[in-house]
Amino acid sequence: MQQRKEAHKTNSHRKLIAIENSIRESAIVQHLNELASSNPSQLASKEDMKELRELMNEVIPHFYLTINKPDNMIRMQEYDVCLLTRAHFTPVIICKLLGISLGYISNLRKRIYCKISKKQGGAKDFDAFILSIY
Repeated sequence: MQQRKEAHKTNSHRKLIAIENSIRESAIVQHLNELASSNPSQLASKEDMKELRELMNEVIPHFYLTINKPDNMIRMQEYDVCLLTRAHFTPVIICKLLGISLGYISNLRKRIYCKISKKQGGAKDFDAFILSIY
């Protein structure tokens, strides 16, 4: 029984690594990194964000439903912040890609966390929640 538990744990760990690698190595994430690191940085287009949504729907099919429930419908900009956070973009990079200020993104992350978890918390709580979705 213990061996089966360990085998399951190892298999689950491999799946998580595969998910993270497929996100990190995707063409859209690399493209968004290029936009943010260009001088001057460039905003993500609607098409870029659509492609990121499609990637998440493919790699983590229940991501959208975990974030967007009937009792806590979130706005598109909020969902974009969730997507970019789940793709491991820092708040500074998210600001560059969405054209919003760092202060606004911090407050937005707190509000989104409260909205989707029904708990009070900060931006770090939001990040931990979003990154835990597989």
